[in-house]
Amino acid sequence: MPGTAPQVHSFLLIEYSGAWGPKAFEESSITEEVKSHISQAAAAIPKCKVLLVRRHPLPPGAPIHFFAVNASQDSPSIHDFQLSGYDDLLKIDVKAALSGDPVYAAHHRSDPLFLVCTHGRRDNCCARRGISVYKALELLVGEAAWQCSHLGGHRFAANVLCLPSGYLYGRVDEETVMPMVDAFNRGTIQFEKIRGRSCYPEDAQAAEVYLRRQHPVLSGLDLRLDEVHRQESGLFQVSFCQIDSSVSFTVDGKVQKTGQKVYDSCDMKKTVNIKKYHGWSEEITA
Repeated sequence: MPGTAPQVHSFLLIEYSGAWGPKAFEESSITEEVKSHISQAAAAIPKCKVLLVRRHPLPPGAPIHFFAVNASQDSPSIHDFQLSGYDDLLKIDVKAALSGDPVYAAHHRSDPLFLVCTHGRRDNCCARRGISVYKALELLVGEAAWQCSHLGGHRFAANVLCLPSGYLYGRVDEETVMPMVDAFNRGTIQFEKIRGRSCYPEDAQAAEVYLRRQHPVLSGLDLRLDEVHRQESGLFQVSFCQIDSSVSFTVDGKVQKTGQKVYDSCDMKKTVNIKKYHGWSEEITA
């Protein structure tokens, strides 16, 4: 699965306990003015994704959560806004919130978020496999667990996104929730289910997983992606540096289509080619 996470640098998460249509945000009952404001803000920010999230039905008068998540490698952060209504979103400078503008310092959230895609109207697999994973995750992390709309990659359901680091896991089940959370708490990744870090391009996602397997001592967000070079032949080279250190890593690999096709979702209407990463090697410079 490494190298399959959709590349996203920022997430805008809007709590919404109403029905989620196939296009959850666009088809919600949130006013067109607010949807336009959020859509325009997201369009102006490179690789920004809008998701609906929910935990339980919102009681009348309860505050509505809005999370602005910077999932980049430079300054990952979460800002948590509690709204009296969706029109309050019109007052928020989304770009400033994502960049950590001091005006929003009071909204900074130190606790992580764990999102489970349960978007059944988009694909049945996500609801069938996601709900049980969400319940298991909620038992472990409480209010840090949220259901979310489409993350990308139905065939990998249940998908779990850890924020603000942006590590995306696939084919998570109830038994693997605890090892995944434990790895997160230890500042590592759970190799068996990892799809990749969302702020990296796919080759870099796969290269990072390879590198961390070879060097388990690497932990947390202590690697920084420097460069990715890709050739038409499928050969690529990815360079990382270790933060607060003079150590750098250069990873070489190759990606190719296997010719094997699988259905991309439960509706079995479309197939995708499986790709394979192999031919790994690395060089360490200190």
